[in-house]
Amino acid sequence: MTRGAKIYFAANLVAQASALLRYVLLSRLLGPEQLGLAAMLILTAQFFESVTDTAADRFIVQDADGDTSKMQKTVQLALFGRGAFLAAALVLTGLGMKFLDPGSAFALSLAALAVAPLIGGLINLDLYRFQRTGDFRAASVTQGAAEVCSLIATGIAAFITRDHTAIIYGLAVRSLATVLISQIVAKRRYGWGYSRPEAITFRRFALPLFLNGLLLFLGGQGDRLLVGFLGAAELGKYSAIMLLIYYPANMLSRFMTNIHLPQVAAARSDPEAFNRIGRTLGARTLLLSVAMIAGFTLVGPFVAPLLFGHQYAQRAEVFALLAALEGARFLRLWPVTMALAEGRTTIAMFDNASRLLALPLAAAGLLLTRDLEVVLIAFVVGEYLALVTTLALLTRATHVSLVRESGRLVMLAVVSGLAMAWAWAVSTQHMVAMLALLVASVLAAGQLIRMEKPAITDILQLARRWLSRRRPAT
Repeated sequence: MTRGAKIYFAANLVAQASALLRYVLLSRLLGPEQLGLAAMLILTAQFFESVTDTAADRFIVQDADGDTSKMQKTVQLALFGRGAFLAAALVLTGLGMKFLDPGSAFALSLAALAVAPLIGGLINLDLYRFQRTGDFRAASVTQGAAEVCSLIATGIAAFITRDHTAIIYGLAVRSLATVLISQIVAKRRYGWGYSRPEAITFRRFALPLFLNGLLLFLGGQGDRLLVGFLGAAELGKYSAIMLLIYYPANMLSRFMTNIHLPQVAAARSDPEAFNRIGRTLGARTLLLSVAMIAGFTLVGPFVAPLLFGHQYAQRAEVFALLAALEGARFLRLWPVTMALAEGRTTIAMFDNASRLLALPLAAAGLLLTRDLEVVLIAFVVGEYLALVTTLALLTRATHVSLVRESGRLVMLAVVSGLAMAWAWAVSTQHMVAMLALLVASVLAAGQLIRMEKPAITDILQLARRWLSRRRPAT
């Protein structure tokens, strides 16, 4: 039984809306260049967080002993150590940059950013332990409240400072709110402990994720890293439009992963149930990916200038490529969640390693053409390579069928191609191409409905029940 699933979805919605509004405020108050510097701060912090990621929240949910006090205290001690290490790394990096460039204000900003991970290392893991029994209420309250506090703090700081340091205040307040609320909603008193057997189990789960974190960062943030070489202003513009789809996708990804991970983990010993839940997750993920691609391709070119200002406008083809990129990234949560539910973190590592093939292609394209669209195409190719690799590895390790499930990859590629073609045809007013694309889109929609009919039927039934409960009694 899942308790708090609705409030968890609402909290995710509030959290991602707050994060997007935070970026809108920064773009309006700071301008592209200072926004780009803020993005560089965030990227640097994310790099250190990624290379030290232990996935403690998922470990507490999926491990057989994750409910014990010994395991929780051991993992909490490890998380505090990680937070202290991150803080030290940011301070040393900032001091190193200051030594190389004494006039750099950005170096001091980077050192000041250390406050956020140092505070964040004190989180009480009870809010994740509750998820073992399908209780998402504590995590919902914590996440939603922390992001709202961060939005308010960032807005006030941006209005006062008018520079990139505003993001430091916002991130520090978010960490502080997360820690305080996690202690309030917890049932177990926060504490540290060390137990050798528990530490060995956690280390076995977490070690592959250290390398995986670096791979995840390079694969997930590689596009922004490369765009950063074009200058802070260009990075600010690109980050703004990219986050329009990233935040909704991230919200749905976190919700889908956290809701389905306990279900898939519980079915590990039953191959039939494991495959059934996996097919349901795959169908839902594909449908959401398709909706995401279609929606962002359609509304992105109009919404970006409206929210951020006319200087953030981009060609329609850029929005279609960003939609294709995020759609492929979103679909990956399906095989990766199944792998993590089995405790096979090495599959997640190879998944991210295969994405890195896009980096040299994108870098070469950027050097030769200075064209953003070439960079995005390279990263889209990398995401599909990762999908094929992960499904192949999952097939070898579990009862998942690569042949049966790969149809979803083909369908997503077709939808992505149609989105890019529509963006070109509409921007050039090519009527013949638009008529041909209309026919192709109808055929693709029909095939998608045929492929995922059970999932679509379930969604329609849920919608009918939801509407029937809200009709006034006669």
